[in-house]
Amino acid sequence: MIGFLALWISTTPAIILAIKVLRPQHLIPSGIRLTAVQAKWLRVIHPSLTTLWWVGAFVAIWGTFYGIFEVYV
Repeated sequence: MIGFLALWISTTPAIILAIKVLRPQHLIPSGIRLTAVQAKWLRVIHPSLTTLWWVGAFVAIWGTFYGIFEVYV
């Protein structure tokens, strides 16, 4: 439950910021460049946030697969 709560708390601001920043500019992430557009607007805030974004995306994908494996077993 704590993991899901932490995911919700960290994902909600990213979704809100994406809607406020990407929607007015008509930048809809799709295809291969799904995360590149979001990393691009984080670079505007601070260049090091791009690296943090890619690390967070990798950890989120890895955590999803790990969680699926744990639930499946």
